[in-house]
Amino acid sequence: MNIKVNYPEDRNMLENVIAYIKAKLMEKYICDLNVSQASKNQIKDELIKVLSKTRNPL
Repeated sequence: MNIKVNYPEDRNMLENVIAYIKAKLMEKYICDLNVSQASKNQIKDELIKVLSKTRNPL
């Protein structure tokens, strides 16, 4: 598959879509864990802290 990116507008949109898909996959994975809801909330909070500290460019 080939993706043409017209910098910077298309790149920003692509980064946002990829970030959204990753976030939804992480959310689904956490929801499927066989742990208590309190543990799931703690995992989500820690994940948000870690991800807010780092930003990886494409």
